Amino acid sequence: MEIPTTLRVFKNLLQAGLAMLLMAFAPLAQADSCSATMSDIAFGDVSPVAGRDYYATGTLNVSCTAVPLQGNILLLPAITTCAMLGPGPGAADIQSRVLMNGARRLRFNLFRAQTYDTASVWGTDITTGSINPGFASLLAVGSGTVSTPVYARIAAADLAFASGALAYSANFAGAGTLAWNSSTLLAVSCLTSGNIVPFSFTVTAKVVNDCLITADPVAFGSRGILAGAVRATGGLSVKCTAGSSYQIALNSGSAGGTPAARRMKNGSNGATLGYVLSASQDGPAWGDGSDGTTTYSGTGTGAAQRVPVHCLVPAQTTPPPGDYSDRVTATIYF
Repeated sequence: MEIPTTLRVFKNLLQAGLAMLLMAFAPLAQADSCSATMSDIAFGDVSPVAGRDYYATGTLNVSCTAVPLQGNILLLPAITTCAMLGPGPGAADIQSRVLMNGARRLRFNLFRAQTYDTASVWGTDITTGSINPGFASLLAVGSGTVSTPVYARIAAADLAFASGALAYSANFAGAGTLAWNSSTLLAVSCLTSGNIVPFSFTVTAKVVNDCLITADPVAFGSRGILAGAVRATGGLSVKCTAGSSYQIALNSGSAGGTPAARRMKNGSNGATLGYVLSASQDGPAWGDGSDGTTTYSGTGTGAAQRVPVHCLVPAQTTPPPGDYSDRVTATIYF
């Protein structure tokens, strides 16, 4: 798939009359030169757990100069250019481009349009479409530049299991080629000429450590005399960058207890009820690491992980009837 950019270079008319008009249809006698530069594309920081696509843009600049050979005068010489791009490092074809960090791979692609569909992938096959910015305006000196945007995307599904925090890149050194051809009045295919020059650029992204955490409420239901232990189980959902270690701490709660001696409170009469949270049944109290409490440690996989929260109301003097509750904040460190 190409990026054809068509430049029509206008020269001042140096002669008048029929002789000049006939020269316009004469065989091309012209020395021209073209070059292409492509800006680097940087996605910046990307989060594998954000659940969204990431986008970036670059600019392809194609510059050409038309110089009539001595003794020849051309009317409206045209230069047609095609900027083509190969798969790039680590990719078998243009549909499977990757950013790399050692043996790690992160899929992405480059597009000619913001539709970001398969047909608009920037490649080498002219039959699949092109970027065509049209004709340039009057170029008094016989040279000019056409700029074309290039669009990049990392899809959320491809990013989900990327490892971090690592920098990924793809160096398209020599993977881009600019071909051009010249004619008079009518543009011709850029691929029928031997005029070809390479161009290079780099695409980068940094996968960051990131985590998301949500919690389910825990309900003990209705109980009478607290002559024996009452149990319930809740849970946390944790989604962290693959390979990223994390710790989860639970604070004292809102009812005036501590991580080692938690309390639920009756909002009507102020009475309290003792309970314990732990990461395993009858395990050590789960808190912030103080007063003999522990924290929970894990390693992210890129997918949501279920972390159980075991809740125990031990046998104790039964407080006055009513609703008892506490609100505990879970904090994840990564």
